[in-house]
Amino acid sequence: MPQGGSGGAADGLHAGSESEPVLRAVDEPEEAFEPGNRIDQELYEATLSGDSDAFLRVLLNANVLVPIPGDAPLEVTPVQPDFRWDAALRAEGAVQVFTSLVRLREVLPESRFVYADFRELIGAWPREDWTMLLNPGTRIGASLRGDQVRALSEWAVRVGLVPARPEVPLPPPRREAAPQAPPADLDDRVSSPSIMQKVVPHGHVAWYLEQGYDRVGGYVHSTGDVAELQTPAQLYEALGLLYEGSPFSPGDEGVYVIRWPAYCPDLYRIPFGGRDEEEMSTWGEAGWVIERPPFVGTGFAPGSAGSIREYKVDSVRLPFGAEMYYLGRDRSERFIAMYDPDRLAWLRPEPSTETWDGRTEAAQ
Repeated sequence: MPQGGSGGAADGLHAGSESEPVLRAVDEPEEAFEPGNRIDQELYEATLSGDSDAFLRVLLNANVLVPIPGDAPLEVTPVQPDFRWDAALRAEGAVQVFTSLVRLREVLPESRFVYADFRELIGAWPREDWTMLLNPGTRIGASLRGDQVRALSEWAVRVGLVPARPEVPLPPPRREAAPQAPPADLDDRVSSPSIMQKVVPHGHVAWYLEQGYDRVGGYVHSTGDVAELQTPAQLYEALGLLYEGSPFSPGDEGVYVIRWPAYCPDLYRIPFGGRDEEEMSTWGEAGWVIERPPFVGTGFAPGSAGSIREYKVDSVRLPFGAEMYYLGRDRSERFIAMYDPDRLAWLRPEPSTETWDGRTEAAQ
């Protein structure tokens, strides 16, 4: 049965005369819809327009969140036979699946979860008498009966929404983790560097601002890839920052990020690898990272459905012009400070400057 939200949500997907999923659009909700990520936004737009193909095209290329019990291991995913479904079951035979952390928290505020590729999830659906409840009770809610879940991949291939996939999964191709070829003119490489962004743990902010700390390390991303992530929850979900013991929480009022020009691109390596030695070995000589879930080792951020490139850097000094910003839960962005290596300090604007244009003394 279709699942709708309480405020005029999409009723969902149901089978047509030839078992083809159909999306039924309903009235636009009175209150503004808050997307948890790009997937939510595109599903919402498809729902309002009644475009079933668009809805499915988005869904079939998404990562989804599946609730797990509090004591379940994070490394066991829904495609594995020993996955524990009890936390995902809303009722007997009804499994809850979500497209973003925001949607999950609307229904299950405290639940832990794991990520799963939607196509792999429906391909490994355990029982035909189980119904999938997609974003249940939300404005982009939908439902699929067990037989529809089984038929969805074949239908999508038949109408060309996704290419046919091999019956036997193949290991990732062996790729050399080499940087792109440098430009012919080295000056072009230096004058037009990529701008990187790092999400800063809350406890580290004081190190930077009060002690003049000038290094970043770990996983970083191009600002061009993360521009659409405007709230802490969106960043956390798309970048895989809500792991066990994470310093971040989906309820955070805001989060600090640092942005800087990456003048030495060779320092920013693509983290090919996996969650254990076996997964890493599929990359051959290119594999070099073993990381806990939700790390996927493909060179993309775990919750981005392959849309956000990920890089790993051991430790680099921040150059002149590195800036810190505060991103609020209300989608606001506030400049905090700019790093000046000559002074070994982060320069902050004078709080009394009413006409301040967003730049520090050093930048001006």
